[in-house]
Amino acid sequence: MAEETAIVTATSDSSLLLGRAGCPVWLNPERFLIPDFNADACVADLRRYVPLATLQNELSNYLATLKTKLVEVINEDYADYVGLSGRLANVEGSVVRMRKPLLELRDKLHAVQEAVRSELNSLNQGLRKRKEVATQRALLELILEVSHVAAKVDKLLEELAASDKSTSTAPAAPTPALGAASGVASAADSNGSGSGPSDVELLAQCRLLERVAAEVSRLAFLANKGKDLAFVRSLEPRITAHRAALRGRLSTALALALTPAPAADGSPASPSSCPRSITAALHALHAAADLGEAATAEAVVRSVVVAPLVERQVGEHKARGHSSVPVGGAGSGAASGNALSALLGSILAAIRAQLGPLLDASLAPGSALRSIDLLSNAVLDEVQGALAAAMPGVFSPGVPPAFHANYLTTLAWLRQLEGMCATRGSVERLRSSAAYASLMRRWNTSVYFSMLYQEIAGELEDALSADKLEPAAASAGSGVGLFASMASPQLAATVALLRCLRRAVSPDIVLPPLTDRFLRLALQLAQRYATWVSAATTARREAVAAVAAGAVAGAGTATVGGPVTPPPVQGAGSGAAGSPGSGGGAGPSGSAAWAPILPADELFAVVSDTLVAHEALLGPVTAAFLELLPPTSTPSYPAANDTEAAPNGDGAVAESTADAAATAVRSALAEAAAAVQASGRGLAAVVTEEVVERCAAAVRQLKGITATYRVTSKAPPTRASHYVSGVLMPLRQLLDAEPVKLLHPALRQELVTLPVAESVCARYAALAEELLVSVRKTESSLKRLKKAKGGAGGEEDPAAGLSDSDKITLQLHLDVEELVVQLRQLMVPQDTAPELQLPSLRRLKEVVAPPPGMLP
Repeated sequence: MAEETAIVTATSDSSLLLGRAGCPVWLNPERFLIPDFNADACVADLRRYVPLATLQNELSNYLATLKTKLVEVINEDYADYVGLSGRLANVEGSVVRMRKPLLELRDKLHAVQEAVRSELNSLNQGLRKRKEVATQRALLELILEVSHVAAKVDKLLEELAASDKSTSTAPAAPTPALGAASGVASAADSNGSGSGPSDVELLAQCRLLERVAAEVSRLAFLANKGKDLAFVRSLEPRITAHRAALRGRLSTALALALTPAPAADGSPASPSSCPRSITAALHALHAAADLGEAATAEAVVRSVVVAPLVERQVGEHKARGHSSVPVGGAGSGAASGNALSALLGSILAAIRAQLGPLLDASLAPGSALRSIDLLSNAVLDEVQGALAAAMPGVFSPGVPPAFHANYLTTLAWLRQLEGMCATRGSVERLRSSAAYASLMRRWNTSVYFSMLYQEIAGELEDALSADKLEPAAASAGSGVGLFASMASPQLAATVALLRCLRRAVSPDIVLPPLTDRFLRLALQLAQRYATWVSAATTARREAVAAVAAGAVAGAGTATVGGPVTPPPVQGAGSGAAGSPGSGGGAGPSGSAAWAPILPADELFAVVSDTLVAHEALLGPVTAAFLELLPPTSTPSYPAANDTEAAPNGDGAVAESTADAAATAVRSALAEAAAAVQASGRGLAAVVTEEVVERCAAAVRQLKGITATYRVTSKAPPTRASHYVSGVLMPLRQLLDAEPVKLLHPALRQELVTLPVAESVCARYAALAEELLVSVRKTESSLKRLKKAKGGAGGEEDPAAGLSDSDKITLQLHLDVEELVVQLRQLMVPQDTAPELQLPSLRRLKEVVAPPPGMLP
């Protein structure tokens, strides 16, 4: 109870303080004290209860009340505020007592700060002096080291010169000439004595050269480090002279080490003999790598070993009767490719035999010889240059089979060269070398593709440009090769298409860099075939329309129930537009001239062949192109101590790229196949329209039912009319044609039976409804007329009590039931109700449904 009293008291005090006592009920001042108070929301809320003018007046009154309360609160404590300064006694004395120790502390801190700053400056000066001394000492040590290394190089060069003199003055058997191919070595030996060093002396000389090269490289590094020093700049001429002298000695020593050794009996060395000293050659190569003379070493290896070897192999190849210019004809491509493969294989085998250790040393992971690229600059460059000079016909695209075989042989040989590489970096360096690019530029693949494009596309164009539709030869089917599992086409044009597609995807024709171009060629072939079928469809539709227009004008008549063949657009008396005898324009000509004059069943041979082409594009052609795409797997290389190893994500990126390429190929070929299929379905639609017109001609005979039962007092019908048996006769004739029978039953029903039946039933329903409406209107008019004359109310059958309209309706009902029976016989499966697949048939049955109670 006490708590409630306190709450009420507090509430009343708050209300008194806020001035709530004079506020209306709907205005709560405590709402203004909410932390997230929103004036707009408050005004919008209060507008629902009071107008804005009233709200403004109340708020103004409340503001005045608050101001009054504020003045009252200030006046209540004003006396205490005024007396505040009087109660603060002896404050200044306390401030004076606290100021003195604070000032003393500040003076001490300033003194300590000055002492620390002076010590810091002293330390910084000492560090700067130490740094200057260390720099001067480092420069002095660098000068001493440069001087020491320079003296060491001079001493080693003196030892090298002394060894050369001892070698040249030592008695030795005369060394035979090394031949024209080893001119460098011969020049080294022609110093007046005609004798060369022994193997031991040569090895020692190469080791000494390697040591000197290492010191010269070290001297060059130190000189570059101290290039701003005057002493080091004064040594630059000596360093340059040392490098020049050492370069010449390296070339001579490397040439001597690579020159084949003479036989034991003193006879000249065999050209196919191994180099004199592989160990000495390796030391010389290390010296060249240390000296930065990779180009010099590569040139020596190329001129001393590779050039004579390639020249000898090419000469032997040509001596065996292999022509440099391939001759066309069957088997010329394979023969040319085998000959080139044998030549390149022998060259590579000889190079492996003579330079195998050197190549392995230069290609090993982390090798000191990795700066020397013997594989590209010595081997590949020499081989491609020799082939271009001695056998230019190898690169000629004049004979496509030979060009194809030679190209693939060269690629296989390049893969063998890449197989010698131990790291991915070595492979990439080989592929990015100038020799590799020069070799690939010699293959004019654009000319090769242009020749095949004209040949393949020209063959299809010739087949599609014929003015008549040729059937396929008995031995020209697709039952061999790529399309062995498919049905044989019926037309020569389709056989030509499949033959061109087979060539466009054949591995014996397609080159790896031209895969995209041959894919584009296949797409163009498919599109050209689809355009050919579409042109036939257009010509057929225009011819039928011209004949129909002539028939409406009275120039021609249509035979009801005749064969399923449109009236040919020809003859001077027909008067049809576009016929040769009319003045309205020229008759059909060109690749679609056969379309207007062929019977409908023969046109379905074209439709059937479009399905064969569609299947070929989606199946064998797509599979063949996917096989032509580059593989997703990448070779693995040792990664130990190899900074050039492949990143972990390269495999995933390659696989993703390959998947994207495969998806693009499938999508492009599927689009082309869909275009071919759509063109065939368009032609089938034109043929079915013609069949519908012939069926509709028989349906129009239902108008004779009116004359049968109008004012004849004829008994009600009990069976269908005779014309019903001829309604679906054109459709039945078309389905019995041989080209249509070749279609799958489900596809035959989809393309022929259902479209014709749907259209015929729609026409039937429209004519029946028109007839019944007319009959009923006439009967109603007659009833009104008789009633006006006082006669009977209408004409009714005395036996059955049926009117004429009822009899006509019953007859139409019986006719439609007979039509349903015929449709059930034509549809697959036959036990399926036609009404389930033909909406127009359901509509027709609704139109001719007799009144309730008329049927037994």
